[in-house]
Order: sequence, then C-alpha cells, then structure tokens
Amino acid sequence: MKIEFEVDDIPPKKDGSKSMWAKECEAKKIVSLRKRAIEKIKSENVDIPISNRLKLKICIYLPNEKLETTGDLDNFITGICDALQKVHGNVNKWDKIFDQPENDDINPTISIISNDSKIISIIAMKKEANKENTHYKIVIQS
Repeated sequence: MKIEFEVDDIPPKKDGSKSMWAKECEAKKIVSLRKRAIEKIKSENVDIPISNRLKLKICIYLPNEKLETTGDLDNFITGICDALQKVHGNVNKWDKIFDQPENDDINPTISIISNDSKIISIIAMKKEANKENTHYKIVIQS
C-alpha cells in the first residue's frame, strides 16, 4: 500500500506548551491534513485505521526566506504523526472547528493510522518551494 497526497498549507506542529488540537491556528492545519489524507485513503479503498508497519516520507516546501524561520522540522514531524492518529486520551478539549458538521469525518477520536508506534521509518525534509505557495507532500507506505 502506498498513499501519496499534498496539502496546501504549513503542517501542524507540536510544541509541548498546549495540545495542538486545542490551538485554533494548529487545529486548522490538522483539519487540512486529515481531510486530504482521508480523501486520498478513500479514493484508494484503504481501510482506516491503517495498522501496518509504516514508512513515512514528508517534504515541506517553503519560500526560501521562510525555510529556516517557519518552524523546526522535528516539531512538524511530531505534529503530522500526532494529527494522523486520534487525539491522545489525556486531551479532553479540542478546538471548536472539529465540532462543525462538515468535519464529522475527521473527528479527533478517529484514527487514520492506528498509532504512530507503527511508523518504522521517517524521511523528512524542508525544501525551497518551486512555486510561491507553501505546501507539503506526504507518502505513507507499508
């Protein structure tokens, strides 16, 4: 199985100060990621949660002047991994964006990958964008 998709946004990032699920700016990024992932997974007829051993490839494209100032790569990796699984059991509040009817299919209690412990390999990089808009590509492979 190989799922590839692109998201026109900056990835969600985890910073440890407060759950990213409860931060409005990060919640919007989680919505973008989960919508694109689920859309692609459904088009490939893959069941979720994906519980195989997984390899993840992440490529974040940023304008040159933002390459080193937008965020740490490790925080993006953690944010993406956490956004692909369901919200952790100790998080009981999330941003109101997840309660909107149009976001029922990306509800925080739904896992796209069963657990990020299933990820056995991650390749991640930040690159200069060929086009002006910021975006990122993800490949999930088992």
